[in-house]
Amino acid sequence: MPLEAAFSAVDTFLRKIWCECCGHLSAFRAGGATYGKARKISSLAIGDNLIYEYDFGSTTEILLTVVDGISRPRQREKICLLARNEPHKDVCDSCGAPATVVNSWEGEFLCDECAKNVEDEAALLPVVNSPRCGVCGYSGDQDVWIFNSGKPFPQSRTADSRRGM
Repeated sequence: MPLEAAFSAVDTFLRKIWCECCGHLSAFRAGGATYGKARKISSLAIGDNLIYEYDFGSTTEILLTVVDGISRPRQREKICLLARNEPHKDVCDSCGAPATVVNSWEGEFLCDECAKNVEDEAALLPVVNSPRCGVCGYSGDQDVWIFNSGKPFPQSRTADSRRGM
């Protein structure tokens, strides 16, 4: 991302790729201080750590570290994704099959077959590549940054791409 971009660009990006469910508040902090979203990326130095907090009820914290600076051509998007974490490889807590949903009220991962036994379908959320998997109402619907080696980012979503396949 360009050095002149504000923390608000990081907030928008993290909401789309990993966090947004219900429009919760978010904040950036480092060393005990909270930083406003108008602060510029250029205020950070290589090696600096910054904590991003999303949702102050069921808070998700993401540690951001400035690893290096690079030069790149100008682009439309503020942030260029260079790498992505590996998708979850959760298994069903009942039978051991690959998990497709998480019971957000019980915190258990389930396959489609075992999920049929859950009384309240509203508790079921898809297994997604996010630290908010199973939290609040996060379903990963805005995440178009699916990892698929050999293809450029962003990519359109398909039913299989939600699970990182």
